[in-house]
Amino acid sequence: EDPFRQLRSAVERLSDTPVVPRWAPSGTEAVIDIVQEAMSDGTRISVAYQCDNGRFNFVIYFYDIPLEEAAIYQKNDDTVTEYSVNNIDHYIMNNNGRYGVSWTNGNAECSIQGDLTLNDLKKMVDSIYEE
Repeated sequence: EDPFRQLRSAVERLSDTPVVPRWAPSGTEAVIDIVQEAMSDGTRISVAYQCDNGRFNFVIYFYDIPLEEAAIYQKNDDTVTEYSVNNIDHYIMNNNGRYGVSWTNGNAECSIQGDLTLNDLKKMVDSIYEE
């Protein structure tokens, strides 16, 4: 079963932009129902998951207008790794021992962070664009 099925369904009601992974770490399941919030400039979707390694969060903002600048993310002093897939730059960073990735695609701004390995994040990102 696809652990991202409900998230994918919520996203598809708002956009056809590919932002939801097709691959998930072993044992992935939602631990909190999807939260969808209307904002003054768009919609925010968030959900928390658990997997064999711990927990992670997935947050997607769909803005009503194209993004001019992205949000600011907290991270350690480590270098941010740019990971380009499908001509989209994904920014992988570490904060307090937890990896995260953030990116924008059209009017969507996305982030995944938590108890995930660097390899898991890359597999998740790669799977977003697989057909």
